[in-house]
Amino acid sequence: MNKRFGRRGVTLLETVIAMLLLTIITGTAFTVCSSAATSVARTGKEFAVINFCEDVVEYYKAASDKAAFDLLLGNVCPYDFTYAATDDGTTDESTLVFTLGAYGCKVTATLTKGETPVTDGADNLDGVTLTVTAISLTNAGKTVHTTSYTKGGGNA
Repeated sequence: MNKRFGRRGVTLLETVIAMLLLTIITGTAFTVCSSAATSVARTGKEFAVINFCEDVVEYYKAASDKAAFDLLLGNVCPYDFTYAATDDGTTDESTLVFTLGAYGCKVTATLTKGETPVTDGADNLDGVTLTVTAISLTNAGKTVHTTSYTKGGGNA
């Protein structure tokens, strides 16, 4: 039997090189996976805000008048909401404000008929447009999502 084709041992240098390559490969893979997970988490928060906005629109579609809309939101919506206060401290009952602290957003839901704000006295929402806008509290006021719906008139 030819001794040139016999078994030879692995040298220490080859072992060190193999370990170094393995460390580089696994470290790179871990970095890529970690950054991908962070990206998914951010996207998940954005989707949660969008879903919240769309849920508000769905509540509005199910309401017959403004009082019913407020009641539906109060009973079904898991978030606290308040009417928006104007600069002089009075309340603008055409705009509801939701603070989604966990998602770093403020959401406003405004009811208008044409250019006129709709207040508590609206007992018929036909022709009234709901505009829902989510604004980032952490990203320089960037609009995360906006949607609108006109009762009895489809999407605006």
